[in-house]
Amino acid sequence: MAAAVRRALLAGIGASLALLFWNLGSSPFWDQDESKYAGVAMEILRTGDWITLRWNGEPWFVHPPLYFWLVAATGRLVGVTEFVARLWSAIPGILGVGVTAALARELWGPRCGLLSAFVLATTLQWWAQARLAVFDPLLVLWMVLTLLGFWRGYAHKDRWAYLLAVLAAALGTLTKGFVAAVVPGGVGLVFLLLRRELSRLRTFPWGPGLLLYGVVGCGWYGVQAVLHGETFVRTALGYYTLNRYVGVVEGQSGPIWYYLPVLAVGLVPWTAFLPKALKEAVRARQDPRALFLLVWMGFGFLFFSLAGTKLPNYILILYPAAAVLIGRLLEPAVFGQDAQSLRSAWILVLGGCGLLVAAVAAYGLLVYPVQSRTLASALLPPVGAMMVAGAAAAVMGLRGRPQEAVLGLGAGAVLFFALAVGLSLPKVDGYRWGREVALAAASVVRAEDVRVGYRTTNSLITYSGMHWRYAEDEASLWAALCGLGTGQRAVVVVPERFYGPGVVRELRVIRKVKDHLLLEKPAASALRCPK
Repeated sequence: MAAAVRRALLAGIGASLALLFWNLGSSPFWDQDESKYAGVAMEILRTGDWITLRWNGEPWFVHPPLYFWLVAATGRLVGVTEFVARLWSAIPGILGVGVTAALARELWGPRCGLLSAFVLATTLQWWAQARLAVFDPLLVLWMVLTLLGFWRGYAHKDRWAYLLAVLAAALGTLTKGFVAAVVPGGVGLVFLLLRRELSRLRTFPWGPGLLLYGVVGCGWYGVQAVLHGETFVRTALGYYTLNRYVGVVEGQSGPIWYYLPVLAVGLVPWTAFLPKALKEAVRARQDPRALFLLVWMGFGFLFFSLAGTKLPNYILILYPAAAVLIGRLLEPAVFGQDAQSLRSAWILVLGGCGLLVAAVAAYGLLVYPVQSRTLASALLPPVGAMMVAGAAAAVMGLRGRPQEAVLGLGAGAVLFFALAVGLSLPKVDGYRWGREVALAAASVVRAEDVRVGYRTTNSLITYSGMHWRYAEDEASLWAALCGLGTGQRAVVVVPERFYGPGVVRELRVIRKVKDHLLLEKPAASALRCPK
């Protein structure tokens, strides 16, 4: 039986991770982040400058370069496509599952490692993030490697493991900033403090470690500070690093409890097991292994909850720790004879699946009310599959068949992923016209034209392959166009819903593309601008 369970778990892990690549490049970039990040990589190849990142022709001091280097290096061979940009999330997503399995194996043996990998590979938010052209999976891979290195250094007094942790933290810093070192460092420090073992800090290789982190993690920052001076320091380190935590960047705020529903939905279908897993870990907190994962979960959750800027992807680092805790909880039931220990969790499974349905419905109806009603037939099958799988798993679990229940729950997640990618996503893509609008705009624009996007998305820049002035309101639109005399042609792209009385009416509509209008100021005419 144990061998059959192991084979089934491996099959579930393989199927889920293989689905990461199915139709990975078929959907256009999502606005705003995916299209912008792909555009930054394109600018590297366009300019040949691998040191200073650019967006829309201007220096871009928001994030460090490692993810963009990987996309641009791959794109240099085959082009920066949707598949290439997302590849460098899918690969870290897969490696993250492997590293999590290695950590669980290190803590509690191979069976826990296998179950933890199964849980993480079939966790909703982990899988979804690994299909997006964003750098959070890459960042979290480095952070988990940092924590694995710390644990091995602590448990085995291994100097080289500590240096591995430093290298991983440095690469994480080169991916998304100093949070890659601050969060794992905070976890390690609090863990040693609670263990009353701060003296262990003396065994850390501080000299080589600081040198390694300084060169790999901070070297690019130093070069940018020399090249761009105060502008880079104030923007990259001041606004987008320090102020991202103590203030609110780009209106992305939230209440102190913001991440509770995010974690509850993101951990589906395993949400119901986390409370019991945490309870068991608290009971075993004298065991350094349990305490380490508790501190990882607690410090990470508190750190991001106290931050002024909040986004769902910020807590991706919690999922590997949650997967190990849940894997440890499941092990006696799946590989042992303890069929009754998970009864309370199985009762909650139905609630967790219902939570997913409610969250998907609420988000769709609130954000995309018209499209959600139209797309209901495409969205219901994956959600329904998850509900049926959850109900079946709960029944099997309550009847004392935990192996089939756990495998069935994971299989339901894999089926959900397959239906979402194969059925739902193509339908949703039919309502996302950024690529089509950008290509149409590129076909009517000449190199010498003034190009203006009025309340447009980043896809216009990325897919057209051109730089555009951005007008966020009527005043900035007038500012971009006024002063253009005869001999200068301008093309303006505007969503039709914003084409109101304030938009310059002297512009000629030259094409309608889906829900966008392409407007023109002919070279032979001049605009009458307000005084």
